[in-house]
Amino acid sequence: MVLSMPSPYKHPKTGVYWYRQRVPAVLGSIAKGKTVTVTIEGKPSTPKVGSDIKISLGTKEPKVAKQRAKDAQDQFDLIWASFENSPVHLRTGMRSSTLRRSGRPRWRLGSSLWRTGCVGHSAIA
Repeated sequence: MVLSMPSPYKHPKTGVYWYRQRVPAVLGSIAKGKTVTVTIEGKPSTPKVGSDIKISLGTKEPKVAKQRAKDAQDQFDLIWASFENSPVHLRTGMRSSTLRRSGRPRWRLGSSLWRTGCVGHSAIA
């Protein structure tokens, strides 16, 4: 997945630099509405993901803002990768026979979904 490299921008009223990135199209429906944590210079920020994600870089200096923007971009890349590799949650409308695989017990929905509450991509075959 390739996105153009956004650059920090200065908030018009405060003069503090912010960093904004559009959410990749393939992750839009998965990530929208989720809250993520991004740490800039030891200070955690928890923005909510919409069509984009933006955080304050906490500086008014352009050189410092560029360095922090690179750190923020690295964290955004990890966030996108975590959404791509997230586990698949089963819907409650699925029949328990759907979950049965040869040699394994039948699990009931509602009591425990494969013991952990979710099933990874590789477990559904």
